[in-house]
Amino acid sequence: YAEQGVGDALRASTILKEVIADAEHVIIEGSAKLLPPFEFSFPDATVRLATFESGTMEATTDDYDCHTSLGDLQCYYRPTIASFQKARFPCLQAPAERVRELFERLPDTAHKPVVGISWRSRNLAPARVRNYFSVLDFAPILEVDDVLFLNLQYSSLQREITYLEHKSHDGAFSTSPT
Repeated sequence: YAEQGVGDALRASTILKEVIADAEHVIIEGSAKLLPPFEFSFPDATVRLATFESGTMEATTDDYDCHTSLGDLQCYYRPTIASFQKARFPCLQAPAERVRELFERLPDTAHKPVVGISWRSRNLAPARVRNYFSVLDFAPILEVDDVLFLNLQYSSLQREITYLEHKSHDGAFSTSPT
């Protein structure tokens, strides 16, 4: 199960192909945002919405032999820097027609790599804010030459987007919808 945010689950998803290969059957539970990419990328697993009792936060299903969070899998599958070399890439896949549609909307993808970026969570609780880039800290990344940066920020202020568009040189920051 993905006990953290979408970004943490995506980062930890690099381990899932190995877990699926090692286990008899894997059930992946996550947020609604994760279901389509996980269903497409991991067809040999059962992918479903995580459900919990509202008062206790206890899982409402128990059709498994054992469970762990995606984040905790890293302790077993990525204990050393060298263990990252066995990761199977790409770990997440997308339908080819959707990828083509996206690339057709983006400028100059034949000559530049496309890098998706997101600089913070929508959860801006005071204890978490210090873990995020501010848009001011993030903006210098856009100065890298010959890269098209694609906005993946699903919750942002329009003034942050406007700022990044102005800081970007040569149209390197695209706000084309995903």
